Amino acid sequence: MKTLKTLLFACLLLALPIEGTQAVELMHSVGGTAVGGGNFSAKPDGLSGPSDDGIGFRGNAGGWAYGGGLTYELRVGNIGALEIDFLYETSVLQRYVTVNGVDFTEKISAGLLRIPILFKLNVPVGVGRFNFGVGPEFTVPMNSEGSVDSDYPNFTLSNQIEAEEVNSTLVTIELGLNFDLGSNLELGWKLRGGYNTSQPSEISERVTYSGSSYSVKTQNTWDFRMLLGVNYLIPQPTE
Repeated sequence: MKTLKTLLFACLLLALPIEGTQAVELMHSVGGTAVGGGNFSAKPDGLSGPSDDGIGFRGNAGGWAYGGGLTYELRVGNIGALEIDFLYETSVLQRYVTVNGVDFTEKISAGLLRIPILFKLNVPVGVGRFNFGVGPEFTVPMNSEGSVDSDYPNFTLSNQIEAEEVNSTLVTIELGLNFDLGSNLELGWKLRGGYNTSQPSEISERVTYSGSSYSVKTQNTWDFRMLLGVNYLIPQPTE
């Protein structure tokens, strides 16, 4: 969180007007966006072998996410920009497991606050602008739960699953298009991919066993998201 506070402070300093310079025009935009996409957690290290594939997210897992929130962008001339989003999403990660011939689905889900801080390069095109962005993205779980379900009637697994809430820091890359709608409005379409730099690779660090229960960290290895939103370009004051 210290890193996040430092980056936010630096962003605020960039947004302040610089007295005595007219070299670069600063513009601000605000808006709302919807987000959806997929999650992927890679097979952990430290397994005993190919047959070590039981419960406890001991292999590849996948899932989905959806949500939305607010976005702010500081544009530096026509080329550069800094974007900060405050997004809330419901995120699910699950895995199919067979135990003693019975199929189970182990799942963890969480409500996450996502705060990406992206440094962007804009390229004007005929209908608006194309952009490429990269930067850190912080995720903070607000709530979480785990479950193990089976389609077999009246059959339950003795092991109980819990979701451990942990913060993550990702390196996120964005490709996007902003379409000019007129009246200072833009339609933004973006694709993002984020790699989680804080997820441990060892199974012993991802999953903690205690008696008949086990706890799984609420982290993905990769996040893939598509965003669609509308931004309003704040008019600049005229002298």
